[in-house]
Amino acid sequence: MEKLHRPTFINFSLWASDPDNVGQLKVFHCVCSVINPSIGIICDAFGYAGYLHIVAILILFFADLLNEDREEALDLIRIFTLLHDAGTAATTPINPASEQFLERLFEVNDFRDITEEFVATCFQPLTND
Repeated sequence: MEKLHRPTFINFSLWASDPDNVGQLKVFHCVCSVINPSIGIICDAFGYAGYLHIVAILILFFADLLNEDREEALDLIRIFTLLHDAGTAATTPINPASEQFLERLFEVNDFRDITEEFVATCFQPLTND
């Protein structure tokens, strides 16, 4: 039996240009605008497992906010780390959304306490529109 291998790289340009990925791309950009400026702080505070958990929760939150399909969101969670480039993450300027999110993160001791409901409280003005 042939052994299955998990991909180690996804060509972002090809993925982003696929019309089937339009919804995922919108969610991806929202997540990156929040997570990129704070990636180092998040990893220092919660480790890589915490970072992955926070990314997954952000993906679910923004998919719901943008009325995107939950199955597509789950697929994006699965491939996020293959699409995300930490090098470009470091060059993303801090913005009010990421700043507000970071402030709230400092209130949390255990990354497992970060839920979709917690994230919604971080972005209250967005969820009220």
